[in-house]
Amino acid sequence: MKIGICQYNQIWEDAAANLEKISGLVKNIPRVDLLVFPEMTLSGFSMSSAASTLRDDHHLFFAELARTKQAHVVYGGVEEGRNCLFQVSREGVLIGHYAKRHLFALDGESESYLGGSETSILHLDEATFVPAICYDIRFAYQLWAQAPEASAAIVIANWPLQRQSHWETLLRARAIENQMFVIACNRVGSSPRQNYGGGSMVVSPLGEVIVTSDLEEVLFCEIDLAEVGRIREKLPFLKDRQTSGFTR
Repeated sequence: MKIGICQYNQIWEDAAANLEKISGLVKNIPRVDLLVFPEMTLSGFSMSSAASTLRDDHHLFFAELARTKQAHVVYGGVEEGRNCLFQVSREGVLIGHYAKRHLFALDGESESYLGGSETSILHLDEATFVPAICYDIRFAYQLWAQAPEASAAIVIANWPLQRQSHWETLLRARAIENQMFVIACNRVGSSPRQNYGGGSMVVSPLGEVIVTSDLEEVLFCEIDLAEVGRIREKLPFLKDRQTSGFTR
C-alpha cells in the first residue's frame, strides 16, 4: 500500500485558504492508495464550532480529490458538534466516519464539543484500519477491541510541539502493543493557541519509524500489510492479551 501524509501549516479558521494550500501540496504527487490529512483539516484545532464545522462543499472537495487521485482520502472536521474523522473511497463516496471519544479537557475541547461514544473500523480495499484522533492515542484501550482484526491504525492530529516526545513514544507504543502499522498525520507551524512540530510518521508493527518529517510537505511511504500477519504468527502476543477488568 502506497501512503501519502499531507503535513502542513493550517491557516487558522480559514477553510478557503486551507483548501487552496491542500490543492497546491497534492497537485503533482505520485499515485498513492491512501492520502491522510490532519485533525480539523480546514481550520486547525479551533474551539469554534462555526469555524470547524465542514460544509457540503468541503466534503465535495475531498470526494473529488479522491476520485481524481484514485485514492482513499482521510480528513477531519466537526460534524453535529463532534470532532470527526472521515474516509472517502477512491470513487468519492463517504464510507468511513469516527467521532473522537477522548476530548482534550485541558484545552477546552470537552466544553466546546461532544465526545463520540462508539469505536469504528475503516475498510481500505481489502484491509481493515482502526481510526483515532490526537488525544485518543494516550489511552491504550482505544485500539484493543479492533486490533486483532486490523492491519493498521490511522491517527489524525494537531499535536503540540511542547509534548512532541510523547507523540512519537505513544505512536510507537500503540504499534508495538497491537502489532500493527500506525499511520499518523500531524501539522506544522503555529496557531494562536499552540506551536506544532509535525512528526507525522509511519510506524512498523515492531515499533520502528519508517518515515517522518518536521517540514511542510507530503510524506510518502509504501508498506506491506501482509507483514502484520507474519509478525503476529511469529510473535503471537495478542493471543495472551487479557482485557477483562482493564477496560471501562
